[in-house]
Amino acid sequence: SGAAVAKACAYYKIDPSNVIAVHDELVLEFGQLRLKLGGGEGGHNGLRDITKALGTKDYVRVRAGVGRPPGRMDTADFVLKDFSATERKELPFLLDTAADAVEASVSSASAKERCAGLTRRAAWRRASRGRASSAGTGRGRSLDWPCGCRRAGRR
Repeated sequence: SGAAVAKACAYYKIDPSNVIAVHDELVLEFGQLRLKLGGGEGGHNGLRDITKALGTKDYVRVRAGVGRPPGRMDTADFVLKDFSATERKELPFLLDTAADAVEASVSSASAKERCAGLTRRAAWRRASRGRASSAGTGRGRSLDWPCGCRRAGRR
């Protein structure tokens, strides 16, 4: 995936700081989203490949939570398996919010502005759709993006 990203950047003359990678994230529960600028790959082979191809870690990541594999299930098998029936019901909300994150990120002038202004815009959009209007702030440069799931215990 890194080679394709680097080729697209070269062809369209895109600076790596304007790349937005949307990826699965094991450390987040299913339905949680976080926006992150730069940082490590956390063992994610796709991010490692993109970082190597771009020559920098300073690009925006939209991290979509998929949860951890149950028991001793192989990580690769877990992320490649079909979604459960419950997850399939929540998936449209997760994808909608992830798309909002990408859209809001693209419309901002700089990566710093994207991370700072994204939560306000997403909160307004969720409120206008009848969803929760608050978004928490994560640690460092990472922002929590609740997906709007209606399951109890989720934001």
